[in-house]
Amino acid sequence: MNRNLQVSRTQRLPGVARARRITRGLSIAALAVAAWGCFYPHPYDLVLVVCVLLPWAGVAVVALRGGPYRIETSRNDPGAHLSTVIYLPGGVLLIRSLFDVSLIDWPQLLWMTLAGTAGVVALIAWLVPEKRDKLGSLAAIGFLMLAYAWGTLSFANNRLDRSRPVKFKAQVVDKFETTGRGASRYLTLSAWGPRKEPGDVNVSSAYYARTNKGATVCVYLWPGALGVRRFDVGDCGVE
Repeated sequence: MNRNLQVSRTQRLPGVARARRITRGLSIAALAVAAWGCFYPHPYDLVLVVCVLLPWAGVAVVALRGGPYRIETSRNDPGAHLSTVIYLPGGVLLIRSLFDVSLIDWPQLLWMTLAGTAGVVALIAWLVPEKRDKLGSLAAIGFLMLAYAWGTLSFANNRLDRSRPVKFKAQVVDKFETTGRGASRYLTLSAWGPRKEPGDVNVSSAYYARTNKGATVCVYLWPGALGVRRFDVGDCGVE
């Protein structure tokens, strides 16, 4: 039988058109969440929680509804895929982590990310039986979910940490900003606490504008809820 004819007939099966409408709506919602998280992440915790939960909503649809629903589809598969819903929020979590969180022990978070990604892949394989014997597909899922695992763990390490920070003083050795669409502002700080050499730290545009070279700032160091130390730069306040 002609393959194109077979695909055409499959596309007309009951439920496929409806599934495609549903997945299209969910994909548009995922794009809206991505824009929200990247360009105006307020309320901050809410948008990140949505990004953490949204991929599992997509996996749940595939696991519970089955039929034409897929995590992703091949070229000639007429099913309805949820790849945008499952993979895109992880990119938002990664971006927010890189821009908003300064880490000391990032190699430790990397190892946690690898272990977390393995757990995510194992859970997806358990929830979606058709993936269990497709090692190539599972490997691809693992690669694409690395950003999700890193961002989720960084978010948890940051927002669940209720400890009091340790304060260190540092001097602004230099300041510079990058150009282009993703412009960022950096202060180069002298050695402080666990940092034995000068280093750059990303700061907000407002703080960058009012902090001059040679100024004294304070670095606040937290242990992290997962044991991954993080820090922030700010004013020293009243001594």
